[in-house]
Amino acid sequence: MMKNIKQTEYANRLIILTFALIFLVGATGLVTVWLRHGIATAASETRAMEVRLNEVDRALARVNSEIAAGLNPSFLHQQIERFDLDLRRPDDEQIVRLGTPEVFDGLAGESGSAIEGMAYREGGGERSR
Repeated sequence: MMKNIKQTEYANRLIILTFALIFLVGATGLVTVWLRHGIATAASETRAMEVRLNEVDRALARVNSEIAAGLNPSFLHQQIERFDLDLRRPDDEQIVRLGTPEVFDGLAGESGSAIEGMAYREGGGERSR
């Protein structure tokens, strides 16, 4: 009878271990599938972001080329003639050359108009200091 109990106990342990192994393998498989799904989702989001980034880069390049064309001196001269703007260079009396940054140290204290008044000498433009 003792031998029968040990065989039954051994068989029960074997069945339990078999089920535990099957459960472990199944859980590992599910985790693997879940991780692969997460990787695939992240990859598709990355691809979508790369596509959007390429679109933005193309749009930025287009805008930069339009800006470069708009700032081209020959284009600006054509626009001046086209719209008959009658632009000319300022007289030497109207130009104020600023020296070092220390010039700005005491100007902002009193009023905000002190700096913009520096751009015009008295009698040289529409505004004066």
